[in-house]
Amino acid sequence: MAKLLINCLLFVVTSVFSQETLRVSYEETFTFTNNRQITFKTDLFANYVMSHYVKTIDDKQKANLNNPIVSEGDNRIIAPKIVNSGNSSTLIIDRGKQTMRQNLLHEGKPVILDDTTVKLDWQLLNEVKTINNFKCNKAVVNFRGRTFIAWYTTEIPISAGPWKLHGLPGLILEAADVDNLYTWYATDILYPVEEQIVLTDFDYSKYNLIILRAYIESKAEDRKSREKLMMSKMPKEHRIESSTIERKGLELIYEWETN
Repeated sequence: MAKLLINCLLFVVTSVFSQETLRVSYEETFTFTNNRQITFKTDLFANYVMSHYVKTIDDKQKANLNNPIVSEGDNRIIAPKIVNSGNSSTLIIDRGKQTMRQNLLHEGKPVILDDTTVKLDWQLLNEVKTINNFKCNKAVVNFRGRTFIAWYTTEIPISAGPWKLHGLPGLILEAADVDNLYTWYATDILYPVEEQIVLTDFDYSKYNLIILRAYIESKAEDRKSREKLMMSKMPKEHRIESSTIERKGLELIYEWETN
C-alpha cells in the first residue's frame, strides 16, 4: 500500500518549461527547545507557474526522488509527487491558479490540504550578500506568528522557495525565522535544467480535499476529545481543568484566529 502511494504520479500536466525550470536541494533544519536539531533533505522543482517542494525521509523515498520517471521517446522528466505515507509529502504552489496545496495523512488516510488563502506581504530590504556565487537580496515577512528572513536572487527570476515561502522577485536560496529555530539553505542549484521537467497537479479524483481551517479545527477537537476521555478515567481528585496547548511549530497562529 505504501509503495503504491509513494509511486503514485499524477497525470494532469499543467505546465512545461524546458529552459526556465530549476531543481534546488535544500537543507531544512529544525531546532527544538532543548537545542536538539533535525535536518531534512528537501528538493524544489519550479518554473514560472508552478513549484513542487518535496520532503522525504526514508531511503526508499529518497531513491524514488533521485530516480524520477523518464518519459519514453523524449527527454522529459516527470517531477515526483510523493503521496504522504507518514514520513514524506509534497507541497505544490500553482501561481496560475493561485493555489497552495499539500498532501499529508489525516486520520490515517492521505488527503490534500488546501492552504490557498496564504498571502505573504514581503518587505524588500537593501542588504545584499553572496550565496553559492549568486548575488542575493534580503526580504522580511511576518507570517502566522513568526518573522522570517529570506535571501533571494533575481539572477534566477523564478518566484519560488522552500516550504511556503514564495512571492519574491527571484528564487529564495536561504531563509530562517528570526529566532533561528527553522532554517533553509540551498545546497545544490540546477538552473536551467537540461531535461524538460514536467510539473503536474494532484489528482483530486483520488484524494479528499480539506481546507486548512477545517483541518486545524478538527485536530483541536480531536485533542479535546482525547483529553476528556483521559480525564474521565482518572480519580476525581486528580482531574484538572482543560488546558490550552501552546503551538510550537512553524505556524503559531492563523489569520482567522486574529479576527
